[in-house]
Amino acid sequence: MSVYKYSDFEDQLKASGLSGQFSTADMELARKDPDAGIAILTAKKNYASAANPTARALANAEAESVRRKYGYMGGNTGIGNTPLTP
Repeated sequence: MSVYKYSDFEDQLKASGLSGQFSTADMELARKDPDAGIAILTAKKNYASAANPTARALANAEAESVRRKYGYMGGNTGIGNTPLTP
């Protein structure tokens, strides 16, 4: 069961200033599973505040981990939405 509602995700996204950083696939995932949306948003916040390339890579890996569970990838910056192929 979800901890968050979609409205929680929307509120946090608006407050973060990162709405332009979400792909269509990420937004659709957040609608279906607000917890996953919050997890990706947290990773994007970590990416944006990362002090170095290693920290950015770790933050991107966080988001990719969530996306893989739902069958797609965001790419190096997390903005894309590449389907995983079997």
